[in-house]
Amino acid sequence: MRVFFVRFFMIIGIIAVALLLIAVIGGLYSRFTRKRVAPVTVIEADLTRTIVEYQPPDRWGGMLRARPTTIKEVVEGIRAGADDSRVQAMIARVGGTQLGMGAIQEVRNAVLYFRSKGKKAVAFAETFGEGRGGNLDYYLATAFDSVYVQPSGTLGLIGFATRTPFAKGTLDKLGVVPQLGHRKEYKSYIYTFTRTDYVEPHREEDRAVLESFMNQLTSAITEARGIPADSVKTIVNEGPYSAQRSLQLGLVDGLGYRDEVYERVKSNAGKKPRLLYLSAYRRRVGSLYRRGKTIALIYGVGSIYRGKSRSTPMSGVLMGAETVSAAFREAIEDKSVKAVVFRVNSPGGSYVASDVIRRETVRAKKAGKPVIVSMGDVAGSGGYFVAAAADKIVAHPGTITGSIGVVSGKMVTRGFWEKLGLNWGQLESAKNAAMWSSLEEFSPEQWRRLENWLDRVY
Repeated sequence: MRVFFVRFFMIIGIIAVALLLIAVIGGLYSRFTRKRVAPVTVIEADLTRTIVEYQPPDRWGGMLRARPTTIKEVVEGIRAGADDSRVQAMIARVGGTQLGMGAIQEVRNAVLYFRSKGKKAVAFAETFGEGRGGNLDYYLATAFDSVYVQPSGTLGLIGFATRTPFAKGTLDKLGVVPQLGHRKEYKSYIYTFTRTDYVEPHREEDRAVLESFMNQLTSAITEARGIPADSVKTIVNEGPYSAQRSLQLGLVDGLGYRDEVYERVKSNAGKKPRLLYLSAYRRRVGSLYRRGKTIALIYGVGSIYRGKSRSTPMSGVLMGAETVSAAFREAIEDKSVKAVVFRVNSPGGSYVASDVIRRETVRAKKAGKPVIVSMGDVAGSGGYFVAAAADKIVAHPGTITGSIGVVSGKMVTRGFWEKLGLNWGQLESAKNAAMWSSLEEFSPEQWRRLENWLDRVY
């Protein structure tokens, strides 16, 4: 047994030493390669990969998975290349991104900045949508000098659509009664459970978003491709298109495979250019913000909950009030921090949790530290509430934002259990002890209490 333990600890020691050596060698390699950017460099950006707003620490195996690229890293890398005399051009693979309109616009702006420095930016896509729309992928591509697509590809320029499920009929069949209240008519979440089709305020707000997105897409194509707006709308109405037809319509600049397009870009960049991935380039040149006063960057991403920020397989990233408010308190107490940038990308969530975060933005302002909110794809309901007290709010044209109200209530499931032949016994110690029980509808008094709460929150 003693021999076993000796061998066990020897193995642990060897592993520890090996990890230490890897860390030291990695650090030395990073320092050695950091400034190694060729005199003639072409940045290669893969915008087909998963790009996220923010990735919280993952205690369940985060070390075993590749960390996704963030929007901030993409934008900083492109802007750094724009100001770097060694970088002559950029080629980007596009198509298949999961970014929304606001995030796409942030990347587009970085590309336009790159071009404003007199540098060529070329977009290449195998296809703009295969069996689906490619509107946002193509919208991103219009920021580049030239757009190429594989001959077998498609241009899924077909416009925007929204699909909303209305579950009242399903709930009726199940014997479930939604007992929900809202403030006010544009808080459309309630209609999913209480209606079988659009009501006018719901239709109005969804149509307004679609028309806004469509107008932004049309304007971008008109500006980038020189096609009149009326012609663009006709083109979109008749899409999708083959790669060949896209070329005829002037929507792309050429057809080619990856190797052909890359060779063209390299031949135009100068003598013996070196391709360098955007992620590697950014690591080598470092952050854009190494000098100057300290500004805290705080992320508020995902649906808003009490507790700590986390990531779940089902819900994705969640904004925890405990985590975000703690970050604000740290920034307030840190004398070196002169201002706070609060990045918000959230559809809302808990009113109480949202109020916890909003309070810390107020405290930061009182401490003499301006709070500037930068909005991503969406900052709605509670996602707007946490931002409302900031000194400045900056949104993209494609950001969906606004404090549209509040909804609360419960699903009454007694009919469902009766269909299954299951009976529930219920005892209560006070008149409203079972107020939130799903077995009973609200009493008139309980409903008044809910209505008063909705009024107060609204």
